[in-house]
Amino acid sequence: RAANFGTTDGNSDEAVANSRIVRALQTPTAANSEVIAKNLKVTYTQAALRYAYFLDQDLKNRDANTTTAITEHRAEGQAFYRIIAPFVKEADSSCDDFMTRVYDIDQGVSFSVENEGFFFCRA
Repeated sequence: RAANFGTTDGNSDEAVANSRIVRALQTPTAANSEVIAKNLKVTYTQAALRYAYFLDQDLKNRDANTTTAITEHRAEGQAFYRIIAPFVKEADSSCDDFMTRVYDIDQGVSFSVENEGFFFCRA
């Protein structure tokens, strides 16, 4: 995901968040636990945003594969979003409500969410 967001380490092309996590795991301290938690949030946030973008593309470019793509992208996006949802809800409950509806698999391929096609921008 880091390449999609320009957050790779220029020296190794590895995700900066992953590098920080690996370094922090080498020395277990309370401070390093915070580093790990923070960078895991970065990783899962980037993944959830990426799948919001995929849903936008599915909706803008509707074709014969749209139903399958929406279902798959919603399911994967939801899996990533559920990891960070408690933190999002704590910071902005309306954003959490919005993202929960975006990734609601029970909606099928319809969207009863405002800003259809602009989920990535809204998130």
